[in-house]
Amino acid sequence: LRITSQDTCNTQRCCQSLITQRERTSLGSSDGDAFTSWNSSSTGEFCAWEEVTCQGRPQQVVALSLPSQGFTGILSPTIGNLSSLITLNLSNNGFEGDIPSSLGHLHHFSVLDLSNNSSSGELPSNHYYRKRYQCRF
Repeated sequence: LRITSQDTCNTQRCCQSLITQRERTSLGSSDGDAFTSWNSSSTGEFCAWEEVTCQGRPQQVVALSLPSQGFTGILSPTIGNLSSLITLNLSNNGFEGDIPSSLGHLHHFSVLDLSNNSSSGELPSNHYYRKRYQCRF
């Protein structure tokens, strides 16, 4: 799947991207699953899911803030389906593996915090965020 600047993140695709990310990771030791609201039965309400911020009409996911949640696993390439994403904070978790190249598809993307994880590789080169990109590793 290739995202272009004309693509928008429709409700079903955004929801499925978030659910896929949730399924491809697991929670380490924590006090229960903080993301019980992240399920396919509430696809129309994904903007009400915990740690998801939306804006606009139609509602678009613009921020995911999931620091220190005990996540382990890989960051799913489907994160690139969230075409309106501006901020992604996954700091202080146990993510590993390569940083997905699909992050290069995010034309509005400007803040990435993957600090204190075990992810590796290079950020995808993308002229859209080279000038205004803030990142922490």
